[in-house]
Amino acid sequence: CLFVCLFTLLFALQLHRCWNLFVLFADSFHNYSMHHHITTSPFIFFSNPFLFLVILLKRILDCSTITQRKGRMENDNRNSNNSNNNNNNINNNNDNNNNENGVVVLLGTGARAIATQVMKSKKAQAFLGLYLIGLYVVLFATAPIHVTPEMEQVFHEKMEEAASIPKYGETLEELQFAAYDLHEAKVFLWWFRPEHKERVRVQQNIYNEVRSRFDVLEAEREAISRDALKNLGIWSDYGISDAKERLWESFHGGKEFAKRQTFFDTILMAFTARDSSFIEVILSLLMRFIFNVTIGMIMSLVTFAFKLWNVIYLYQASFWSGLVFFLLGLVGAASIYLSYILLVVGGSVAATASIVYATTSIQAARPRGAIN
Repeated sequence: CLFVCLFTLLFALQLHRCWNLFVLFADSFHNYSMHHHITTSPFIFFSNPFLFLVILLKRILDCSTITQRKGRMENDNRNSNNSNNNNNNINNNNDNNNNENGVVVLLGTGARAIATQVMKSKKAQAFLGLYLIGLYVVLFATAPIHVTPEMEQVFHEKMEEAASIPKYGETLEELQFAAYDLHEAKVFLWWFRPEHKERVRVQQNIYNEVRSRFDVLEAEREAISRDALKNLGIWSDYGISDAKERLWESFHGGKEFAKRQTFFDTILMAFTARDSSFIEVILSLLMRFIFNVTIGMIMSLVTFAFKLWNVIYLYQASFWSGLVFFLLGLVGAASIYLSYILLVVGGSVAATASIVYATTSIQAARPRGAIN
């Protein structure tokens, strides 16, 4: 919470400087890509975002290193003539003003160039179209089939029939007792003790017999439930609601994974990053957090794909209807998860830029001759 409050405060205080730093980062990325023959189209942000992020963070470290070197040089020359220092300050202020004006011009030119290339790129347009379709499907679209009171009444009647299958409750209770007895029979090293091994064999046979009877009743109950869901349809309010519920369950599972992994990484860094500076620790922690969030969202998407397939199976949708539902569900989930990743990356970069700028500004504002 303290880190979040600190990031938010610094971001609010240094917002206009963040734009200047971002444009400088983009200029560095352009120079790097020209030197290493990397494509500089806007689609690089989607096809290889980690490369762009690594270059941005490298630019932050370079800026910090240059500022620290300037501070050391100023401390070494603290006994120089005051008049020369005043002239240097005036020249530095003029250079800063010129750089800020150039940054504003570069910002406008870069924004227009990126917008023009995006409008001309078919891949970027297709990606943006699928992204917007996914957001609309998850956040704003309604079910094509609305459940009527008659459909809902038939659904509840069949679900009550599934819940009142004869001997289902008694068989389930018998199965639980058989599983408990089997677990109690498996004492320590029971497979090397003949009397206990024979007892386990007897309890295993009892458990298998009860399990077979329960599986028959469970299959009958599942058939009635699936028939009730089939009457509603996969595109009904119930089907859409079940799919969205599984989407958000997978999303929260991915967030919990990222939170847990970042917590462990933070504890590990407390023991391994003793000789690192504050900026290096923050950058390393943010990179690990972004990596954990990305892995968590990918895992959430894969998990949701299996859960969505289970929903289609329960509602007994036809092949083409189920395929369209599955593809739309994946596109919607990918759009939500990608939005969360972009939000985390953008907030992390902005917060990091604010911290680096505040740190370098404090170091540059120290009086000449001050002790580090």
